[in-house]
Amino acid sequence: MMAASVQLNDVTLKFKKFEALKDVSLTLEAGKIHGLIGRNGAGKTSLLSLIAAFREPTSGGIFVDGSPVFENPEKMEQVAFVYDKDYKEETEKAKKLIALASHYRPHFDMDYAEQLIKRFKLPVNKPVNKLSKGMQSAMNVVMGLASRAPLTIFDEAYLGMDAPAREIFYKEILKDQEEHPRTFILSTHLVSEMDYLFDHVVIIDQGQLVLNEPYETLEARGASVTGAASDVEAFTADMKHLNEQQLGGTKSVMVYGELLFVQVLHIGWLISIVYYRFRWIAGFGFIALTFIVFGLNDYLWKPGNYTLDWLPYEPLEADFWLTALGSAAMILVLFLAMRILTKRAPIKM
Repeated sequence: MMAASVQLNDVTLKFKKFEALKDVSLTLEAGKIHGLIGRNGAGKTSLLSLIAAFREPTSGGIFVDGSPVFENPEKMEQVAFVYDKDYKEETEKAKKLIALASHYRPHFDMDYAEQLIKRFKLPVNKPVNKLSKGMQSAMNVVMGLASRAPLTIFDEAYLGMDAPAREIFYKEILKDQEEHPRTFILSTHLVSEMDYLFDHVVIIDQGQLVLNEPYETLEARGASVTGAASDVEAFTADMKHLNEQQLGGTKSVMVYGELLFVQVLHIGWLISIVYYRFRWIAGFGFIALTFIVFGLNDYLWKPGNYTLDWLPYEPLEADFWLTALGSAAMILVLFLAMRILTKRAPIKM
């Protein structure tokens, strides 16, 4: 089994006058786990249905391993598209649907499917329409993972699954990707749960491509800015906005790009960034500095008169404990100043 690459060139999809996708161009590298992120109605399912050859684009080209995918049987069998289905009229038993899926997927692993059935505790002898929503989702996941298709797409396949079942799903993706590499596309709005799975992230909004970056790049250049709406708007005016949320007078904006030092004009903002991101490091640093001060005094000051004879000018005499206490007081003042400035800061990052 070989992982499949995906390429979209200027893809547009229209439903009468409505443009679901607008000139989308991107490349998805083979053998990676790609996260597709966007709000409901952003165009995620439309994009995935085109990649899976469920429909033809209005314009543009879609290629799997360099070949057009639409109405191409050889490429279509390499793509498994798992999405939320309505099984209200499906009276067949779950085990029959899983067996049927194995006939259409040349890489389907029935032994792996049996393992997944046990892990999800899926009652395969029940009619599908009698299964709970969570068990129906688990059945879809079993068919998708066991397909071992070179390109496996999950369009919010976790819908209906409880937290423990979703965790099993995530672990199985990582485990099977290590043992049997393929290309995954995972569409989701549960970003906080799934972000650790992604090698690459694609964000779309209102049918347009907003972001297409490796996860490490997104993590390094992305930030959330929260505070008074007017302050946040002023601070992020020249930044690229990925998402915005507002409740009353408080606003939160997800921004992307290089945060230039010159943009941090308010001292409270700078202290806030340092404190909230590095407060534990700063705290331990202050403790370490105190020990360093004591250690240097013990090493450099002679017993008895505590004279510093290593200076290039006239030796000084002072009381060791007075110096140590002064150092500790200075550290305490700096720490308290940081706390006060942080509480006064108008925004948090």
